Amino acid sequence: LAAVGQMCTSPGLVFLIDSPEAQTLVDDCVNRYEQAQPGTLLSDQVRQSLSRGVDTLKNAGATLRTGGQSLQGDRCAYANTLLQIDGDRFVNDAHLFQTEAFGNAAMFVLCRDAAQLQAALESLEGNLTGSIYSDTSGSDDSAYESLSPVLRSRVGRFL
Repeated sequence: LAAVGQMCTSPGLVFLIDSPEAQTLVDDCVNRYEQAQPGTLLSDQVRQSLSRGVDTLKNAGATLRTGGQSLQGDRCAYANTLLQIDGDRFVNDAHLFQTEAFGNAAMFVLCRDAAQLQAALESLEGNLTGSIYSDTSGSDDSAYESLSPVLRSRVGRFL
C-alpha cells in the first residue's frame, strides 16, 4: 500500500498569482484529484488529524474544491482534498491558514499580484522546503528576484 501525501516535503500551500491560467491550473488539479484513487494513510490518528486540519481551514473561510471527508472501508483513508483561498484572507490570518493538514490535502492561495504574494510569503512560518516555478522565457524574472529571498529565509531547502 502506498502512503499518500505523508512526506514532510509534500506541498500543503500553493501560492499563485490569480489569472485565467492560474484558474485553469487549479481546475485541472481539482479534476486530477477527483480522478485519483486516494491512498492509505499511515494510521487512524493521521486521518483524524487531517480531518481536523481540513475542517479548521474550511471553518476559517477556505473554499473546499474537492474531497474533505474520511472514506469508509477497511483502511485509513481520506478523500483527495483541495482547498482555495484568496490572498487577502491568507495575509489577514496567515497563522490560522497555515494549520497543518498532513496527508493528501493542499490549499491554493490566489494572490492578486506579486506584491500580495510577497506579503503572503513574508507571513509564512518556518517550513522544510519551498519552491518557485517560473516562466522559462524569463518574463517573471523580476518577480523571482523579489520573491526568492523572502521564501529562502523561511525554508530549510529552497528549490
